[in-house]
Amino acid sequence: MAARARPRRGEPARRGRLDPRPARGGAVKPGSGTRDRLLGILDRFPGRRLAVVGDLIADEFLHGQIARVSREAPVLVLEYRDLVSAPGGAANAAHNLLDLGCRVKVVGAVGEDPAGRKLLRQLAAKGADLARVRRLRTYATPVKTRILAGAHHSGLQQIVRVDRVSRLDGAAGPGAAALRAALAGCDGVICSDYGYGMAAPAQAEALLDGARRRRIPLVVDSRFRMLDFPGVTSLTPNITELEAALGREIGNDLARLGSAAREVLRRLGAESLLVTQGRFGMTLVERGRAPLHIPIFGSDEGRGRGPLGELCRGAGRDEAGDRHRPARGAASGRRPGHGGLRRTRRLIGCHEARKLFGMGWTAKLKSAAELEPLVRRAQSEGRKVVLCNGCFDLLHVGHVRYLEAARALGDLLVVALNGDRSVSALKGPGRPLQAEAERAEIVAALAAVDYVTLFDSTTVDPLLAALRPDVHAKGTDYTAETVPERETVRRYGGRTAVVGDPKGHSTRDLIETIRARFAP
Repeated sequence: MAARARPRRGEPARRGRLDPRPARGGAVKPGSGTRDRLLGILDRFPGRRLAVVGDLIADEFLHGQIARVSREAPVLVLEYRDLVSAPGGAANAAHNLLDLGCRVKVVGAVGEDPAGRKLLRQLAAKGADLARVRRLRTYATPVKTRILAGAHHSGLQQIVRVDRVSRLDGAAGPGAAALRAALAGCDGVICSDYGYGMAAPAQAEALLDGARRRRIPLVVDSRFRMLDFPGVTSLTPNITELEAALGREIGNDLARLGSAAREVLRRLGAESLLVTQGRFGMTLVERGRAPLHIPIFGSDEGRGRGPLGELCRGAGRDEAGDRHRPARGAASGRRPGHGGLRRTRRLIGCHEARKLFGMGWTAKLKSAAELEPLVRRAQSEGRKVVLCNGCFDLLHVGHVRYLEAARALGDLLVVALNGDRSVSALKGPGRPLQAEAERAEIVAALAAVDYVTLFDSTTVDPLLAALRPDVHAKGTDYTAETVPERETVRRYGGRTAVVGDPKGHSTRDLIETIRARFAP
């Protein structure tokens, strides 16, 4: 077999193993935006082998409630409520890829300190390969603490951020040989450079050389040195970083942005540039194509790192931005979500993506991991949380009355919806009649419902144990003694309630009525 020609030095790695387009003919048109296209892209994440190289950062979100104005100075006094930590920087990119089913090698460094140890535990719990993460006594893990405040009747907003950072000595970073070895067997590499020393010039050159040799894409997010990566496949700067790199003002002028981005593509020989622009969204510029602007709904503080995985893995123009559009950033008070491949598939399955992301009910769809801090925050504010669960396979008036009655027991209602596999196991062949995504959309559209989450077990015990709602509400086809999860609720100190109208409505009866009236 003839050896494949290597690209010349300085030439970016071209269409390799991650290219989503067929080798011959029948190219998928980028921007098709169809449900099947998006689901197909997600299906290519699991099992991909990626290396993430860069600065590992611990992100903290300190939540407080405004109590009063201080007597010492004209400032607000916050009552501490919660402190949530999450992987940041290169660790965030790795964490997101792990949630999407990728196999991830992490190359970086942390200090021998509590923040570093917790960061490694979070990544290890997701299955990251941490063999190439150095633990250094002479280095402090960078920590960025966002302080968010709100009143009882309003959401949390970021008021200040406190950064505790240190920088690695150049000699403390990985050597060229170690970096090239880390790329062995990888389908792509991401470099997340925050200027803390893990992507110094020597490391950057080694990454570029390793990616060229292996003909794999290299995606770079560099805060201060984006022009130091000639031959990179893609870059993901924010607008301020792009302006600083070229020494010119761009603002919200799309024509200027396109011109600046094309200049960077020419200078570096890159294939694409995805420029995040805060509340104005993001713009994708590819060689030889018109810029594609992607608006964002909601605040964008602290965003811009999410599309790295998409570009490295080869998502098309619309798709690379579409999956990032519904999320809101740190300014809104939400920590970054890590819903994972399963939840992302379900969200896309609810509706064709472009239509889905403009609809308000999608904010109610949460994973269990996302719900936990929301429930804790509500309880810390003195609000009573109620959880009810069911299949809701053909929503009828009995369901509506059950949900309304459950909502009346507290201040926040979480609905746990049986996934398709769970419904099939409980109800038998031919069920569910409606897919889980459609049932989630219908339930989330009800005013009584605050959040909807999906689960696949036959009982809701695991979710109850994790969320610990104040009340678990069941319908009147149960009694307090026959609720399967009553012992779980009792153990954590909650209450079980039976609510709703008498059991006079059922999906089974609806099916039989339809058959009787319309059967040939």
